[in-house]
Amino acid sequence: TVKEDIWESKWLGLRYQAPENATMLTEKELDEIMALGEEVLFEDLDRLELEYAKIPTVYEMMCMGEDGVTTIILTVEQLPISADAETYFTSFKEQLKETSSMTYRVIGDDSLALIGDREFQVLQCLVSYNGIEISQDYYVTIVEDRVVNLVVTYKEETAIDEMLKGFTACN
Repeated sequence: TVKEDIWESKWLGLRYQAPENATMLTEKELDEIMALGEEVLFEDLDRLELEYAKIPTVYEMMCMGEDGVTTIILTVEQLPISADAETYFTSFKEQLKETSSMTYRVIGDDSLALIGDREFQVLQCLVSYNGIEISQDYYVTIVEDRVVNLVVTYKEETAIDEMLKGFTACN
């Protein structure tokens, strides 16, 4: 649930308070982004990959820093099969290699992070697009039959550190 500058999920046990000068997207804006994301997928995937792309994904929350680059996006996606975070990561890294519109370079895939009371496996990447390079980290955890993705995009590490401080556990 998104209310002004606060997002909360009792199911996930997480709450997020956007920092001052950051913008939390409304649920309507998140719905519009989901529709746009599907269009981008269809441009870049073959028929088999399109079937996998139909797996229901819900954009739970998105917060943008004042620099326009620093963002946190939390999505929840239904797993097609029973999998752990490691299996999901292996598949996800292969998908990144196949992306033609951007170049992804994995710089770290062996760390864990505690967000709220929940442990996430972390995949750190550098992404190149039209001559611009940014950092994009993927925090992944499995809850029941869903994969929770926290995608963190930034140029300056200090900016994203401030944004990540907004997460706390909720009961």
